[in-house]
Amino acid sequence: MAKMTKAPGGSAVAASKRRARKQIDKWKAKVWYTINASPEFDNIYIGQTPAAEEEFLFTRIIENSLYDFTQDFEDASIKLRFKIHEVNGNLCTTMFVGHEMTRDFIRSLVRRGSNRIQNILDIKTKDGYLFRITCTAFTQSMSRSSQQKTIRKILTDILTEKGNNLNFKEFVQEMVFGNIERDIKRIANEITPIRDCKLLKSVLLSLPKAAA
Repeated sequence: MAKMTKAPGGSAVAASKRRARKQIDKWKAKVWYTINASPEFDNIYIGQTPAAEEEFLFTRIIENSLYDFTQDFEDASIKLRFKIHEVNGNLCTTMFVGHEMTRDFIRSLVRRGSNRIQNILDIKTKDGYLFRITCTAFTQSMSRSSQQKTIRKILTDILTEKGNNLNFKEFVQEMVFGNIERDIKRIANEITPIRDCKLLKSVLLSLPKAAA
């Protein structure tokens, strides 16, 4: 009787099938969790994520456009970042940890024959949350160095005052929804015409001990 011979590569095919089954089994073992935005954005639903273990969720950052909350196309260039900080059953609650405007949008703000006056500041809210904020004013035309210096001071003074007088929730809402930008533009316009003012980026650096 002729001996049976294995087909070439048979063992490799079998190993590949075993790996595929393991991958499928891993996915079956994962649980899907619902994610809600932070209280500053009314805890609305922002997505789902799978995880094999609940502890793996706490390292995840979820990114959404502000447009998802406002349905205003002008807000599509603003990316909000949320970090999962509490899990209750299959529901994840998050904390706002920063925002950033898209690079394409920032490039669209730059014009020839004008100045981009920028300041990066560490601002602490009234209840002890520390943010690093990148704030930029765009002038209508070229400005003098003395005017630029004064505008940088305005950026610093307004953001510091807001931090001193607003708690975390109030500060986040005024920052993301443009109230701080409008205040800066209004006052800086008294120095030189300002085409636009944007808080380009924020990063939550630390929490007060009570909230950590």
